[in-house]
Amino acid sequence: MPHRLSPPKRTPWFRGLFRWLGGRAAVERDLMFHLAPGLQVILDREHRIQRCNPAWEVLLGWREDELLGTELARLQHPDDVQQSLDEGRARLEQGQTVSGFENRLRHRDGSYRRIRWYARQLEDGRTYGFGQDVTESSQVELERDLFFALAPGLQGIVAPDGTLRRVGQGWQSVLGYDPASLLGQRITELVHPDDVEPTRAAVLRAVAQAGTGAPFVNRYRSASGQYRWIQWFTRPLPGTGELYGFGLDITELTEAQARFRSAFDHAAIGISLVGLDGRFLEPNPALCRLLGYAREELVAMTYKDLTYPPDLEADVALATELAEGRRESYTIDKRYVTKSGQLTWIQLTGSRVLDADGRLLYFIAQVQDINERKRAEQRLTVANAELSNALLELRGYETQMRRIHELSQLLMVCADRAEAYEVMQRVFGALLSDHPGYFAVLEPQARELRPVFQWGGGEPVTAPIPVGDCWAMRRGEPHVVLDAAHDLACHHVTRDEQGCACIPLTVNGRTNAMVHVSALGNQTDARRIGALIETLGEVVKTSLSNLDLREHLSEQAIRDRLTGLYNRRHLDDQLPVEFERARRKGQPVCLAMVDIDHFKHFNDDFGHEAGDEVLRAIGRYLRESLRRVDLVFRYGGEEFTVILSEADAAGARARLEAIREGAKGLNVWYGGEKLPTPSLSVGVAFSDAEHPDPESLVRAADRALYRAKDLGRDRVEFSGGG
Repeated sequence: MPHRLSPPKRTPWFRGLFRWLGGRAAVERDLMFHLAPGLQVILDREHRIQRCNPAWEVLLGWREDELLGTELARLQHPDDVQQSLDEGRARLEQGQTVSGFENRLRHRDGSYRRIRWYARQLEDGRTYGFGQDVTESSQVELERDLFFALAPGLQGIVAPDGTLRRVGQGWQSVLGYDPASLLGQRITELVHPDDVEPTRAAVLRAVAQAGTGAPFVNRYRSASGQYRWIQWFTRPLPGTGELYGFGLDITELTEAQARFRSAFDHAAIGISLVGLDGRFLEPNPALCRLLGYAREELVAMTYKDLTYPPDLEADVALATELAEGRRESYTIDKRYVTKSGQLTWIQLTGSRVLDADGRLLYFIAQVQDINERKRAEQRLTVANAELSNALLELRGYETQMRRIHELSQLLMVCADRAEAYEVMQRVFGALLSDHPGYFAVLEPQARELRPVFQWGGGEPVTAPIPVGDCWAMRRGEPHVVLDAAHDLACHHVTRDEQGCACIPLTVNGRTNAMVHVSALGNQTDARRIGALIETLGEVVKTSLSNLDLREHLSEQAIRDRLTGLYNRRHLDDQLPVEFERARRKGQPVCLAMVDIDHFKHFNDDFGHEAGDEVLRAIGRYLRESLRRVDLVFRYGGEEFTVILSEADAAGARARLEAIREGAKGLNVWYGGEKLPTPSLSVGVAFSDAEHPDPESLVRAADRALYRAKDLGRDRVEFSGGG
């Protein structure tokens, strides 16, 4: 027992502090272990779960009491177990830290989640692991990689110095490049020289913007040396200085737009795009000439500024219905005030253009000069006023006007001349039922008139009429014969035909048709019928001119501009037709792919214009060497496609061998110099059970062509070695 005066024993103060600090650290550690959002686990030496946090139940549906003592490998996807043993556990046993290792763990519902692990072996041999659920981010990366691999357009990521850091598979299909060969290459090395500076400026603008940049267009060189028009959509990648770009091949669209622009600028009628505010956005030259304004003046005006005030209300009402979608188009006769202050009659057809979502973008206005028609209508009005007391004639006139209007409306929607002639025959026959006749059109090459329809009975008129046999065609004005004893009849008129007239139809100063009518009683009758035919002619000749323009534009759309042959688009349309025709006849379709050997040498050694001359010469040679029933197309580049109608293997080989051999006799000149004689390689395929559709037939012919080239070129090879 200690002496009462001896000092008491005291525990050192810092030991209590250490106990307090140790207890606090344990509490904080447990809180972090339980509250951390990721998966936390402690594994014993046999990699059984010794401790896990509540996140396992949140992320994977497993409670802690269900997992204790369970080997972690039992939760892993079977395909990941061996990799975890080979990589994860091996690195831990070597004392290394596992960082970023991924595997898949089974959820309680049977699905799998991808987990990214960070782990380290503790001093006592146990393992501590921390896992993050990266299922969604892994899926995003996978989808991004698939998009780069499968998207049809050109995809690329450009570094700040202009080099390609990542390239999608579309570069192979669109431009023919192996994507791997483009990595590290500057984009300016692929861009057309004239487009380099605009491309640099567009890239700088895109990088400077926070969001998606404005689309821009340039030309990229393909692996074959040709240039393709590409429209680019770009977006800068935040924090990297890099630029993501997605490009669409718009070469065909650009060429089609050029053809449309040519047709638009050279159209005989006035055309303009009109904004929703009524402003002329894009007037063509014909409209400017009609109104007397320069284009710069016209685009600053609206249609209301030009419309004669008494005609404005009706026009605005129809335009409002069009804008509100209550009608798809409308046609109205109205008057414009020209720059010189004169009134001019026009026929306006308005239609609307919608975007892909059905929203109204703008209107299209087609304006035809109908002053001649209006003058004719005025003359008919005067004639009608003179005959106003005769009710029967008045009703007849009204019927005529209604039928003429119907004719005008019907002719506007006719698909071709044959359909237009059918409509005209019905209307002419109804209006001139008491006056038989026929309608003939001028064949400029033969200088003769070809009857296309007739009405009112009588002897059929089918034989061509020489232009020199018709006084009306010679004089360019109507020729009437009422008195055979005194009037000089045309040579094509029979002797017993009395009271007849030939009336020429003239469009833009050219006489291109003639109407012959008979059974005219007197001069008044002749004037009445002549006026009627003149009015009909005003409607007919403009409509036929428009039909010719539409057919011409349609023909341009299916023709290759360089060679004049049908283009690939028409081949895609025609092949299904040939398959259907062959099916009905029980015959195969014969398709040949023709390639100019070593064509690149012509471009490299003599220039692209010389190469174009070779393409024209070969195209002309193929067209002249084939039968009229055979079809030849320019497939693209130096390749041509031929469809041989009703051909068997022997006949096709003989014909194509003759064409191949004959090509060696071609003389192609450029710049006063004779070019080397080209040779042809030909691949041929027939439709059969292995090639039951156009796509497989084209591929078979293409494979045969490549075999012909591999075997030395200048030869004909059949698919399957036939």
